[in-house]
Amino acid sequence: MNLLQNVKKIRKRDITQFCYRNKEVIALLLLTLISLILQSYFALNTWGHVYSDEVFQSLEMAHNMVYGYGHIPPEYRLEHSSFTNYAKSRSPIFPFIFTLPMLIGKWFNWNYWTFTIPVIRILMALNGCLITPSTYLLVKKSTGGNKMYAFLSTFIVSFSPLIMFESFRSITNFFFVPWVFFSIYLYWNTIDKLTNKKASFNTDSKFLFIRCKKAFEFKQYFKIFFLSFFIGLILYIRMDLIIGLVALLIFNFPYKRLKALLSQFLGFVCAFLLGGMVDLLFYEEFLVSPIHWFKFNIIEGHAEYFGTAPFYFYFTAVSGFLIIIGYLFCCIGFALLTYVDWKKKKIKGRKNWLKTKITGTYLFAALFIYILYSLQIHKEFRFVYFGTIYLHICTAIISVIIVEYLSKLIFKTVKKLKLKEENKTIKNRFKEKITKENIATILITILILLASIANIYSASVTYWQERDEIARALAYVGQQEDSIGVIVLEPWYHGKMYSYLHKNISLETVPFVHQNTKWVNLRVLISVKYEIYNYVVSTSLDNVNSTQINDILIPYNYSIVHEIDTRAVIYKYTG
Repeated sequence: MNLLQNVKKIRKRDITQFCYRNKEVIALLLLTLISLILQSYFALNTWGHVYSDEVFQSLEMAHNMVYGYGHIPPEYRLEHSSFTNYAKSRSPIFPFIFTLPMLIGKWFNWNYWTFTIPVIRILMALNGCLITPSTYLLVKKSTGGNKMYAFLSTFIVSFSPLIMFESFRSITNFFFVPWVFFSIYLYWNTIDKLTNKKASFNTDSKFLFIRCKKAFEFKQYFKIFFLSFFIGLILYIRMDLIIGLVALLIFNFPYKRLKALLSQFLGFVCAFLLGGMVDLLFYEEFLVSPIHWFKFNIIEGHAEYFGTAPFYFYFTAVSGFLIIIGYLFCCIGFALLTYVDWKKKKIKGRKNWLKTKITGTYLFAALFIYILYSLQIHKEFRFVYFGTIYLHICTAIISVIIVEYLSKLIFKTVKKLKLKEENKTIKNRFKEKITKENIATILITILILLASIANIYSASVTYWQERDEIARALAYVGQQEDSIGVIVLEPWYHGKMYSYLHKNISLETVPFVHQNTKWVNLRVLISVKYEIYNYVVSTSLDNVNSTQINDILIPYNYSIVHEIDTRAVIYKYTG
């Protein structure tokens, strides 16, 4: 019995020691697991999209590649009647990623709506939760190994409503962010190894030493080549992601390392050659699809075709003035840090500008992205996704610095407290337990709790199931054996989604400029083809719209057969 108790004690002690030694890894894994659970919940509870490209640049094209039918967006067509460079302006590499679960589902004859779509959503959640470890590694590396900066930055980035509801989306602006962060971290790591040259070659021979040193350097330059190749492929898929890279690396780039620059150049060239070969197979013509994208959107300025917004859109459109408050907080914090460091240098001669440099880097990166995209006429919040993350990181770092300063003040105050002589023993115990680290931990915990409460509240009031009713309504129609055609009363860029309908039947959307036009178009279409389109999906109905659509459909023997969360109504032709 004693032996068994001793074994249990040893095991408990070993587990405790293991947890203590690996507390950083365990904390990071726990955060990632929580993020994965949340991302999976959100991903499985919405099939909708916040941007139309979320479907058309990924799921729709993947469905077309695997099943041979579906809506082909203009960017993937061989030609366009109005804009030459609008066609062939997207690489098919990104949709290929989503063909894998579809192919597996096709091979194993899975039910498309019950298994294949949920598997795709879970894979997107897995990718989305990678924002947690990638942010941690990036911030820890860029701050000289400061775990507190990294931990709070990771927490805020992972659970901020501005990021949390978008990281699981199937769109390039969100999908590749964790991989870019991982790549930057590995890139900085490799450059540091080359700079420090701390490799031990364990040899007394000068010849062998030089040989081992060259082998070591070749390995590091090959890593840079591979990372550049990987980043090059991402940029080939989505060219404007380079803005997020440049914004962060502009002050942390090894400009004087010619071999590193050559390795990067070769990596980018190989990536673009591979992208060109994929385009050759897909479009049957050797081209560089990002060039078409650049001509159409930037040179020809057709981006405004998709909508325009004022300069201040990114600062006020999301969560009111939350972005402005974040920038004010970071700018004031950066200004105070700069002043404190300048005073230290002037009075004490100390030249430690590390905190100022770190906060300045992320603040500049965020401002650079926001201002650059604010100058563009066409605006979407996904364009400044990198900048939003950098702003969150800067906010977290400045918050930690404030907490560190407050903990020092509190500690000094505690030390000055005078207790009576008879309470000397209590005083000593009190002093042993109270340290700056303890106070900082308590303050950080309070900060995390406040952030958690704010995020929970934001999550409860944020509508993250956008356009979910359209996808689910199409999925419903696709599963009906008698469905031969469906009309969706939504703009064309929301409705034509075979990746959810998954049935090779006629699918039409009723385009409209304003409500009156919509009803006229629907009336004409129904009067001619009411027997072909035996299902009609209408979304976001109010009393007026309900009356109008009933006046059009009921005379042609349509009746309501299903509703999706009171946000979509499905009509069926009953003959």
